[in-house]
Amino acid sequence: MGPVCLQHPFAFFLLPLATEVTLTRSSLSRMVSPSQNPSVYRLGVRNNTNAEFRPSNQVISRKSIISYLAERSTLATTQNMARPAQKKKTTSRLSPRVRTALRYALYAGLTGLGLVLLLIAGIFWGWFGDLPTRNELAHIRQHQASEVLSSDGVILGKYYLENRVIVDNDRISSWVTKALVATEDSRFFEHRGIDLRSLARVFFRTFLGRDLSQGGGSTLSQQLAKNLYPRKDHGWLSIPVNKIREMIVALRLEKVYDKEDLLNLYLNTVPFGDNLYGIEVASRRYFGKAAKDLETQEAALLVGMLKGNSLYHPVRNPKRATERRNTVLRRMQGRGDLTKAQLEAAHELPLGIHYTRESHSDGLATYFRERLRFEVDSILQDLRKPDGTRYNLYTDGLRIKTTLNSRLQQYAEEAMKKHMVVLQSAFDREWKGGKPWGSDAVLDHAMRNTERWQKGKKKGLSDKELEAMFRKKISMQIFTWQGPARREWTPHDSLRYALSLLHTGLVSGDPVEGRILTWVGGIDQQFFQYDHVLARRQVGSTFKPLVYAAALEAGFMPCDYFDNQLVTYPDHQDWSPRNASNEYGGVYSMAGALSKSLNTVSASLIMETEVDPVIDMARRCGLRGRIPEVPSIALGTGEASPMELLSLFGTIALDGIRPHWYWLEQIETASGDVLYTYTQEENQALYERAMNPETAIILRSALEMAVDSGTARALRLTYGLRSPLAGKTGTTQDQADGWFAGFNPRLVTAVWVGAELPVVHFKSLTIGSGGRSAMPIFARMMQAAGKDKTLNEWTRSPFKPIPEYIAASLDCPPYLEEAPVYVDDDPGLLEWLGLKDGEEQTAEVNGEKRSPSKASERIRKRNERMKKKRERKENWKDFWDGVFGRD
Repeated sequence: MGPVCLQHPFAFFLLPLATEVTLTRSSLSRMVSPSQNPSVYRLGVRNNTNAEFRPSNQVISRKSIISYLAERSTLATTQNMARPAQKKKTTSRLSPRVRTALRYALYAGLTGLGLVLLLIAGIFWGWFGDLPTRNELAHIRQHQASEVLSSDGVILGKYYLENRVIVDNDRISSWVTKALVATEDSRFFEHRGIDLRSLARVFFRTFLGRDLSQGGGSTLSQQLAKNLYPRKDHGWLSIPVNKIREMIVALRLEKVYDKEDLLNLYLNTVPFGDNLYGIEVASRRYFGKAAKDLETQEAALLVGMLKGNSLYHPVRNPKRATERRNTVLRRMQGRGDLTKAQLEAAHELPLGIHYTRESHSDGLATYFRERLRFEVDSILQDLRKPDGTRYNLYTDGLRIKTTLNSRLQQYAEEAMKKHMVVLQSAFDREWKGGKPWGSDAVLDHAMRNTERWQKGKKKGLSDKELEAMFRKKISMQIFTWQGPARREWTPHDSLRYALSLLHTGLVSGDPVEGRILTWVGGIDQQFFQYDHVLARRQVGSTFKPLVYAAALEAGFMPCDYFDNQLVTYPDHQDWSPRNASNEYGGVYSMAGALSKSLNTVSASLIMETEVDPVIDMARRCGLRGRIPEVPSIALGTGEASPMELLSLFGTIALDGIRPHWYWLEQIETASGDVLYTYTQEENQALYERAMNPETAIILRSALEMAVDSGTARALRLTYGLRSPLAGKTGTTQDQADGWFAGFNPRLVTAVWVGAELPVVHFKSLTIGSGGRSAMPIFARMMQAAGKDKTLNEWTRSPFKPIPEYIAASLDCPPYLEEAPVYVDDDPGLLEWLGLKDGEEQTAEVNGEKRSPSKASERIRKRNERMKKKRERKENWKDFWDGVFGRD
């Protein structure tokens, strides 16, 4: 042990351990140290100034030292008793009040520290909910939108609770990560989840200095923790509890993932407002491109939005968004990610927004996606994940591959919108000041069937109260062709407006493969959810090919001629079918009559073939709607949907084989595992023969004639379509429904136009016929598609040549002023077929001379009798069966 001062209070006890003893006197100290004799200490002197110790030969015994210490102790006690009490000197300059305050502050600080430690312990112990374990963090599973893909790989739409698409690092532009780190966490690659420097800055500058421009101290890892595990309400403890939780989770995330994976996880998680999550979805929404294709200024804009999705929204607040983007660019330049020249160049660029809305009611094929949703949900009911749970269409990120072609779908939707705007305007002008629905009773009935009326009834309101409610103005959003609009209308006004709107349905398919290519279920799925592709309405003249098909298979020849005369049928309630053109006279072959869509000939044919064979033919061709067992079905009083008409005309295009349509090909998981697949081989097995091939070829030839010179000739003359086409228009009673079905060997399309209620109709055929209301949509679609070379496979596919024996049966004029004369023993037509300008000639039959008109009348009657003979019909059927056989 070292030297001991004899003035030390414990000197008496420390003396045996001392190597030196110091006796303090003024500026000198006498030192003693043990000599060789343990009871004697050597005396020395130490200078206080330089601490130099000079030993001497003088010694002092331990007894003497002890006596000295005892004397000092007795003397000090006596002096203290005799000395008067003196105030103790203090060296502190603080007042008692300050010292008390400091003391309480110290106590408070220690108490606060204890509470914080207790709070942290409580969070660890699960007082505020369980913390995610490392294992849970290693298997993070975010809600991911399921995508609907077209056959050409375009995303048609999504099903989601959170609109998110997860992408890997190689599918994200490097500019995005650079902008993110430079803006949100410049020391991201240096810390391990908590940035102490940032926390200190927040405390001193933000908390103490009230400088709100310094931002928060959360790292990207902490922000990721907040995104993955949203904050909960814990009352007044919410902020500290949530902050501490995020720090703990951030530390754990940093131990589970490397920095690159954390950035990827963050960019796939972060919200961009409008229910958008992740960089991929945001990139497509604001720039119409994938995240991997983002340029510097685009990445800076999206990263800048993270500070405030609404505040820096580039569409609603472009000026603020530009300023924020430039701030991000400057930070990137300050971090060394951009040169000064690059910064200046990027500053001058416009935002370049290509905003594309994407919701359940936006985008392509909205009606189709809703129909598809039910089908996929049904399939998923029978499928299980490896852990035994069911797949969720809205959260599992499935990839649903369909048969639709995105380009053809887009052309179809654009064609629909362009034409319906014009058609609706014409309809409104036609009924200006009138009531398209007819009587007020229709309006009253519609009002009582509305959801608003039914809810009022459930609340116990009387009819009088409900009628008053329907007359009271309220603010409402309505559909217009210029976009959603807000109006101060009464519900009654809204109902009148809705009843006057025209709707449509369009569907296209490839009959060879059975693939549905387009699906337009209505004018706007957000406002009108009813899908008219599957809705049945009266089909008008598009039904007539079935009447001709039944007649051909009953034994009629294509060149049989029929009078175009107005006839009344007393046995059928004096039914008197009239032509739409109200023109009569002359005779038509079957092809000529069908191409002109003559009601008189269709009625005559169904009287000959009877009703049942026609209905049977309709069922074989895929029509499942109501078809009355009356002759008027020849004019289209039966019901069918556009999808069913697609089957009918697909059967004609496919030479009598009815196609089976499908639109769902495959369902995959987010990782690429196939859950469901449907092949063309499976689909082809469902094809069935519905009519003889020669019947279909004859019908197709007649419908080609309808496009070239008949009711659909506007396709050639007005719209300039030159590709191979056949088609049929259709119009129902009072122009309530307009139809058109057009096809070539690889593309069949059915279009319907009408109001929601059949009682709402056009006033005239001028704009209300199928050729004016429905056919233009098909024409506009084909115009656009015809310019797209990628669609040539469907738009320019030629018809196969007609076999010679069928061509010979069609080799006759479609129209004659009078019926030709056929004589059993005369192999050819009579000479009068070549009469010109009223030139008088005669025909001699059995030695009797008669004028052509008398001969025509006689032969016409004779032909009618012959047509009724069953032998001819059976022979004709036997002929076809002998050539092709019967399935």
